[in-house]
Amino acid sequence: MLLKIRVINEDGGKPTLGQYLLRWLLRTIDFTMSFCLGALLSVLISSKSQRLGDMAAGTILISTAQTKAMGTTAFMEVENEYIPKYPQAMMLSDKDINRIRKMLEYAFDKNDLSTLDIPAHKIKKALNIESYVEPASFLRTLIKDYNYLSTR
Repeated sequence: MLLKIRVINEDGGKPTLGQYLLRWLLRTIDFTMSFCLGALLSVLISSKSQRLGDMAAGTILISTAQTKAMGTTAFMEVENEYIPKYPQAMMLSDKDINRIRKMLEYAFDKNDLSTLDIPAHKIKKALNIESYVEPASFLRTLIKDYNYLSTR
């Protein structure tokens, strides 16, 4: 827990007691082989970065550390005086807002805002919004409205 790693079954499930026991018994071989370089070599060579004990037991070590930064979430701070333009934004989910944010980032990264035309049109139609604002501005406002309305 301290290292933020966890042992899982190769299927993604919880390992059995036998798997824990096997990987524990083989750790002595891993770490004594080549003066502690055996485990390192097997991790570097194996396709799943496993040591010998993990290969024999059918287990994998995974990281449980949070990798999402604030910029990868739907959250955005909105000033208290903000007045939302599209209350229909509340019909969207966090997942929808994240997709919209990713589409915006992609369009700006590629310097091709025309990629936003079709998604913006579909969103307007689904939410029954009549707006003649350019797509990037519409989508940014929709995200801002969602954040404002969902925190009030």
